[in-house]
Amino acid sequence: MAKLIANSNTVVRIDNASGALKDITSAVTEIDGAGKAFDILEVTSFSDSEVKQFMGLAQARSLTLRGIYSNGSSDADVFFRARLGNATERTVEIKPDGTRMITGEYFLSRYDYDLTNKEVIRFEAEFVPTGKVQVKSTS
Repeated sequence: MAKLIANSNTVVRIDNASGALKDITSAVTEIDGAGKAFDILEVTSFSDSEVKQFMGLAQARSLTLRGIYSNGSSDADVFFRARLGNATERTVEIKPDGTRMITGEYFLSRYDYDLTNKEVIRFEAEFVPTGKVQVKSTS
């Protein structure tokens, strides 16, 4: 599974309660699952001549954001805690390298802390897609 490491060209934004996209890039250090998957289903017919077809089913993947925990009033922790268990879809927009954009509607399904002894506290937020996820060029 390929992982993208957030860098100076990466942008991560999620819409807030008023529908405006909030930039949480500074909190995110790792993005996993940004993109789409394509399941393959083999179909074989029963006839005089064997025919095999491979049908593709495009699907969105769950998206996991990981980063450094901070408890400031405007930090990602406050943002994620307010959305966990909330039935409202959120638009998630990721620009991994400045040239393409991954955008879609997601529910926040899990928000955890990594409390390893004598280490920086980290968070992990998992989003489940609720519909179409698009990967497109930003130029």
